[in-house]
This record gives sequence, structure tokens and C-alpha cells, in this order.
Amino acid sequence: MLENAVLRRTGQLWKIQSAICVVLVGGVLLFYGIAASTAESNGLLWILAGIVLTFGGLFFACVSVRCPRCHARWVWMAVSERSSSTYGTWLAALSAGPRCGG
Repeated sequence: MLENAVLRRTGQLWKIQSAICVVLVGGVLLFYGIAASTAESNGLLWILAGIVLTFGGLFFACVSVRCPRCHARWVWMAVSERSSSTYGTWLAALSAGPRCGG
């Protein structure tokens, strides 16, 4: 599916992969903080760190994955204009920029 994807051709696939990894780490920290909040007093710090990482990863993806020609933010377009069940496949299946065709 990603062989002809514009994300791979423009060299931006690593941004998506990095954002996914950061969001996953943030989720793990968040759940660890929730579990540790009853046993330790610093559970809130783990929760906050998880929230910051998760939102930071999402923000990074939404802002940094852009069309090299028209600078349209592809992840933001996918998340804001598509349904939650289809935006990932829509983004992965893009063979050209949705706004400029580039």
C-alpha cells in the first residue's frame, strides 16, 4: 500500500512513524502513571509526561507532514476532514497531494 504513497516518495514517512512511536510511549507512560498513582506519590508526573508526549507526537505529525509544493498539512487534512475510521487509510493511500496534485 505504501509503495506508491506520496509520503514515501517525499521522504516524510519517518515523521509518521516517529509520531506513532512517541504517541505509543506517551500512552504507556500515561497508563503507568494511572497504575502508579495509587502506590506512589509521583504518579501524577508520569500521567503528565504521558499526556505531553501523546499530544506532542500528534502535534508534530499534524504540523510537520506537508506537501512540498503547496505546503498543505496532510495529517491535519486527514484528521480534520475525514472520519475517524478512514483517515489513516486515506493518508496511506495518497498517491499525490490532495490539493495541488503534486
